[in-house]
Amino acid sequence: LSIIKKLTEPDAASLINTSDLADDGTAFVLQDKGSIIGQLFVENANDNSNSLRMLLISVLAEYYRTSAAKTLLDKAFSEAKKNNQSTVELIVRKDNLRAIAFYEKNSFKNEGDFTKKTLFFVKKV
Repeated sequence: LSIIKKLTEPDAASLINTSDLADDGTAFVLQDKGSIIGQLFVENANDNSNSLRMLLISVLAEYYRTSAAKTLLDKAFSEAKKNNQSTVELIVRKDNLRAIAFYEKNSFKNEGDFTKKTLFFVKKV
């Protein structure tokens, strides 16, 4: 796995509708042998919570059970620390059991329902 690359606005636009990304949002990709194998999108929470919000973290299926997702998660933690933010937060679908197990394994606290179909997780950094 290669070093995570921070994307510029044009590069990020090819991966996600950047109009959905806040002005202070940041996109990163994780590469292996020159190919993108994972992505991370974060933004500052806009609710005065001093939190970094993870909008998306994903890796290709063939990289499940490797260090790829953890590498991206660690990047989110380092961004939060760099920005003097005290927590990282995210919302995950209740039926995404793989993701829920991953976040719990990485010490995120399940704060309960965000909506009928989603859960809200937080971790102090």
